[in-house]
Amino acid sequence: MIVSITYIIISISISIPVILYVILSRGIYFNHFIFSIMTCAYYFIDISYIISFDLSTELIFSEKIALYLWNLSIILMIFKLSMMSTIHSYILLKKRTRIFIGFLYSLLGGIIISLLYLEEVFEIKESEFYPSYIFQNISFFVIFIIFIILVSILTVYIEIKGNPNISDKKLAQFFKRLSILFCINNGLYAMYLIIQYILLRILFLSVYLIFSSYLLFMIIKKPDLFVVITNKIYDFIIFHRSGILLYSFDFEADKETEESVLKGSILIGISHILNNIIDKKDKLSVVKMKEKDIILEYDSEYGYALLMVAKHKNYSIEKSVQQFMLKFNEIFKESLMKIKDFRQLIDISEFKDTKLIINEIFAPYIIKN
Repeated sequence: MIVSITYIIISISISIPVILYVILSRGIYFNHFIFSIMTCAYYFIDISYIISFDLSTELIFSEKIALYLWNLSIILMIFKLSMMSTIHSYILLKKRTRIFIGFLYSLLGGIIISLLYLEEVFEIKESEFYPSYIFQNISFFVIFIIFIILVSILTVYIEIKGNPNISDKKLAQFFKRLSILFCINNGLYAMYLIIQYILLRILFLSVYLIFSSYLLFMIIKKPDLFVVITNKIYDFIIFHRSGILLYSFDFEADKETEESVLKGSILIGISHILNNIIDKKDKLSVVKMKEKDIILEYDSEYGYALLMVAKHKNYSIEKSVQQFMLKFNEIFKESLMKIKDFRQLIDISEFKDTKLIINEIFAPYIIKN
């Protein structure tokens, strides 16, 4: 009983900080509302799972209550495995593939849960120290074990397929380790279901909590990891509507540059787009290239344009650009007003502190060598 209470306390100590951190930091790092909800839901399920699983394996309740808690732990584990693998695929894979994976988990999970309550699946066998749950339904046993194996195989597939697309190599290593722990944990859980030795239970819960602790550590240490997993910014340029370059920053080199990437036919195309969006505020235009997106925003009030070359446009990029422009306008309002109507010679040195705003808004995308 002491061991179970210890694991429950550790689980709560891990999950509650994550939930609070996601809620408090949602506007900064967890911009996607659905992703915030899924992260919080995962850790709520995590606490519920540990409580139901641990209490069902102790001799403190009647057989009916113990079996109810055991069945509940099975359902919660299905949700946990499905959510973790779905979030993993959502981050690393393209839309169609991740929708299929989510559908597959929903289908198999629904079948397993139906069998769990429509038929007698487990029989309780009590020993001197703890109860065991013996499979009585072969169909349920086979489908549930297949489900656990399938989740592990798909996790490995997603990792192999998507890991090379992660821009930050430290994050890539983090996902590799997380996937390894996830698969080891699944294997230990499957073994415990079949054998149900108490040492296997302790080993499974220990790896389980190591997995959760590692995820907590990374969320606290690098909360922006979900923002930049597979995205990357290459160049960042601000220029006056006259065509004069006000500021240019190279994200890959982490330094300011004196030359613009706007050359030749690209400049002609961008100028044409700017003419079309000059009176449209708060709308990003995108030029799709083979492997990159050119993202444009024009501020009609102060007469300047922002151009960003990124791997692809997404919600986080869009929100960051809008936050940058608000901050840029606030800090350089006087300088922008002076050059607004071409009445004064443009002194680009007045915008040298732009890097401070970039470091604040786009820090997750700056590659530190």
